[in-house]
Amino acid sequence: MPRDQRSPCIAPIGRPAACALCDMRSVVCDDLTRLDLSRGAATVLFSRGAPILHADTPADCAWIVKSGAVKATQSRGNGQSGIIALMLPGDSFGLERNGRYLFGAVASRDASICVVPRTKFQRALATLSTRTDPAPLAATHELIAAQDRLRLLARRSPQERLARYLLWVDRKSPARADGRVDMPLDWCDVADFLGIDLATIRVALRTLRRVGMMTWDGGDRSVTLPDRRMLTEIAG
Repeated sequence: MPRDQRSPCIAPIGRPAACALCDMRSVVCDDLTRLDLSRGAATVLFSRGAPILHADTPADCAWIVKSGAVKATQSRGNGQSGIIALMLPGDSFGLERNGRYLFGAVASRDASICVVPRTKFQRALATLSTRTDPAPLAATHELIAAQDRLRLLARRSPQERLARYLLWVDRKSPARADGRVDMPLDWCDVADFLGIDLATIRVALRTLRRVGMMTWDGGDRSVTLPDRRMLTEIAG
């Protein structure tokens, strides 16, 4: 199928050998390997801006981000959608307990996602219920993300919010040889995610650049963070 917003490219896994080559295996699935989770799973490629799932539809799959980025959206009272969570490589979503997706999901960057039948994933989790700490797999990502976001926004200035966001993305993102950090959201979406307007985001970006906390070429693809210690102090 063509890789566009209407038809994501789907590549069935179907054999354990394919899972062995996955970069996310050691992050998410090592404990599930012996349960042969690969059978029935598929890798799906979504172009930037492509819808992945819709809110209040049957939650029949679990989704694991392998590369790229996914933004979770929820309708607001004015009919528009707002970003409530951001999923990066290693994050899972779609495990809501009520059997329906709580939010919509859209690829904010080109994304490769492992899709696993929900019942199979839940059986795997049940088998591992004796784990000391099952939270990385059993907890729904969206609830954790919402809690983290509330802590992020509480009583913080726009500059502090932006600094915390940059540090979080830096911590979650794969290292690049040139030292730059890929941005999973464009700045308009960052403003939405942080609860401030785009003009304020741009002022905060210029401030951080002026004091040497980051370099930014004016686009929305990547930044460099030359002094993470000072950026952490700004984040509070």
